[in-house]
Parts: sequence; structure tokens; C-alpha cells
Amino acid sequence: MKDQETTQKNTITLRPTRPGDWGWILYKHGDVFSKEFDWDMPLFELYVIQILQDVIAKTIKEPFTRGWIAELNGEPVGSIICVKHSETEAKLRLLLVLPEARGFGIGPMLVKESIEHARNNGLKKVILFTTGQQQTAVKMYDRFGFKVVETFKYPEFGTDMDGINMELTL
Repeated sequence: MKDQETTQKNTITLRPTRPGDWGWILYKHGDVFSKEFDWDMPLFELYVIQILQDVIAKTIKEPFTRGWIAELNGEPVGSIICVKHSETEAKLRLLLVLPEARGFGIGPMLVKESIEHARNNGLKKVILFTTGQQQTAVKMYDRFGFKVVETFKYPEFGTDMDGINMELTL
């Protein structure tokens, strides 16, 4: 965690996505994850592109789907997307906090915003997928009350890892 003096000098804001943000999300996922994980980047970036294609189509068709960008001192440093997965479930997609912005509570802010969005729209559950390599994220989701409902081998990005499906009942 950053010390209190440093935190007080920084302004963190969340805003809805706007034009150009989808490209930023793709770029930053590739950039950050290529440095942090030994994943096959073309496969991972294709995965992100496919999610974004689905998300963008959903933003056109339904009012529920939302993306947020976290800004630190006016610069984008994080993102999350919340989509309607079914009539009763929301799904969190593409949570990211840039390494230089970690420790300010930005991840929890983004997750909380998404949960509140789902709750305010009458949904009963929030689901998500993560990997066993993302233990900091798994611990954060656990603090929100998400429960692991399934673990499985997930070799999709060219390395052996565990896939984790989690859910939160609202």
C-alpha cells in the first residue's frame, strides 16, 4: 500500500468508457500481461479482442453493459467491464490495474462499481473468470465475497495454469 502522504497527493476517479478506451484496454492488457506472465501473447491478445468485440456489440444493443476507466491524476491506469451474462447474472470482464497504480485501491473501486451496477439493475449474481496465476485478484475477489465454483486446467495461452470461475450472490 502506498503511504498516506503519497495517496493524499493523488486523485483517483472512475469514469465511463469513451471513444478510444477500447483500444487502450487492448493495448494495456497486452503490454502488462506480456511482462507479468509467460503467456502466448498473440493468443491472449486474440482472447481480449474477442471479448472487446462482444462487449462493443453489447453496448450497442443493450443499455446494461458498461465499462469504466480508472484515472490517477487524470491518466488512465485501470479498467473493468460489466456485461449482462443472463437475465439474472452479470459478468466481470478485463479487470486491469497498471503496475504503477497498484496499492491505491483502484482494483477494489472498479469491482465495487461493477457490483453496484449489477445490484442496481436487479441482477442476482455476478460471475467472473480468472486464472490461478492472478492470486492478488483472486484474494481481492474473495474479500468481496466471491466464491470459487470451479477450477480446471486452462492451457489456452500456451502455458499450463488453472482456470477459476467465481461467483457472488447479490
